[in-house]
Amino acid sequence: QIHRHTAGNPLTLKTDSIHLTLQILIQSITLVMPVADEMRQQDMIHPEMYNRIHAARTSQDKMRELYKALTTTKVKSAFYRILQEIQPPTCESM
Repeated sequence: QIHRHTAGNPLTLKTDSIHLTLQILIQSITLVMPVADEMRQQDMIHPEMYNRIHAARTSQDKMRELYKALTTTKVKSAFYRILQEIQPPTCESM
């Protein structure tokens, strides 16, 4: 369940929203690298983390690595916003 509010920030995830949907994310996000690419371009993930995501063999393993980078509300919000652009059906099902 994703909670949105517009006061000061157009999209903010509750801190534990992503935690509750981890298994759904791992199974349903197939376009992990485009999400990671965009997050890297926005300096939301460090180069080392990006390299670990890139090196992972399956999309599920890539998502598990990307998930490790979702440590702040700002980064979680960016992740969700990017995911909405790249793989909208996943966001609609959450």
